[in-house]
Amino acid sequence: MLQKIFLIVLAFLLFSISSKAAEPDLAIEWQKDMYPTEISFAKFSADGNYIYCAVGNTIQKMDASNGEFVSAFDNVDSSFIYIINKMQISNSGNYIVANNGDGAALVYDVKTEKKIKQIPLGVSAVTITNNDKYLLIASSRPETKGIVVYNLQTDKIDTVLKFEHNGISAIQISHDGNNFVTGFSEKDYNNYDTWLQKLILWDTETFKQIAILENNELSSGWGYRNLNFSNDDNYLSVVRENYYAAIYDLSTNKQIKLFYNNDGREKYCMNFHFLPDINYFLVFFVVFEDVNVYELELHSFESLIKTYNYQDQTIESYGNENNWRVFYGGGTGPYYMFKNDASSISPTIINKENISISTNNNLISIDIIDINAEQLSIFISDLLGKTIYTENIQVNQSNCNIPINIDLNTGTYLCKVIAGNKEYTQKIEIVR
Repeated sequence: MLQKIFLIVLAFLLFSISSKAAEPDLAIEWQKDMYPTEISFAKFSADGNYIYCAVGNTIQKMDASNGEFVSAFDNVDSSFIYIINKMQISNSGNYIVANNGDGAALVYDVKTEKKIKQIPLGVSAVTITNNDKYLLIASSRPETKGIVVYNLQTDKIDTVLKFEHNGISAIQISHDGNNFVTGFSEKDYNNYDTWLQKLILWDTETFKQIAILENNELSSGWGYRNLNFSNDDNYLSVVRENYYAAIYDLSTNKQIKLFYNNDGREKYCMNFHFLPDINYFLVFFVVFEDVNVYELELHSFESLIKTYNYQDQTIESYGNENNWRVFYGGGTGPYYMFKNDASSISPTIINKENISISTNNNLISIDIIDINAEQLSIFISDLLGKTIYTENIQVNQSNCNIPINIDLNTGTYLCKVIAGNKEYTQKIEIVR
């Protein structure tokens, strides 16, 4: 009898272990160098087949299956557009909204791939409601200072949510359209040495405040970089300009997690993204050392799962709980399409014993030792992150010397080598 009970318990435990869902991992579906094209913002289409990328002062449409651009939007008229900034796509996928970096809200029709409105209101951020009816515009003009509720159907302002002062740097609407959140920073005019940083949750139907989630007093004008609702709208992520990030539980309006420089290094949070599987999220950090280290962390709500060494500016995902992809990269590239693959091998840093980058007589050469990869991707950038040289090199042996044919001016540069899912970055000096 005892043996039978033991076998039943053992069978139950084995079933529980085998049926437990594997934790996600990021496998590379494709990888593409975008240089000299620089992507500043990106959004998936409603069907996930395309990615709309802000490139300079226009939008380019990318095939999500391979990273190739297939078309460019028409700005239609000669109205000045400095840059496509803080781009968002409507819940329906019909419209893209942004501001032009010079105080105007932009509206693009996705079907015609044309700009249809440019609204000059001293705009710092803009979003669109789920019924495609209203723009919520952060305006700094004296007569419209606050949140402008702009009716797209009547082409006029319906109302203005007035603020005494305005420094809104981010605005985001929830996936169900019931709420939106604003983040702003403004000087305390009663104490000029203090800045007030405030995060407010609003009701979209009534345009009434639900809760003030944050109300911090700071010594400088830090605002908000990124606001992000989880796919089920139960949580809100916040990335501040002081390189802290937090998660709020919107059932209690309380902060439940905080990410900041707490491990003794100069480690700063730059970006945060909830994945379609709402149990997981990505947090991107830059660690400022002799050579900057990029750390993309995959988390559950309970713990850190894995760390990857990729540079980012954009994190956008599409899919559902069991099948999702992530478009990821920074500036001029490289960019990646990751997919969820619990069996994939995590990207790692190439060991120093396997690579050497030298600058003898200001001639750059790369020696690789026991690196088995058919292709190496070489990137050289200045210390501001601007890529000035890139090359993909086919290799047919694991040990070889690779000369880099480039003349650089006197200065300090970063040389990155990517081999498969491994990479290595080294600072190099050129003195002429």
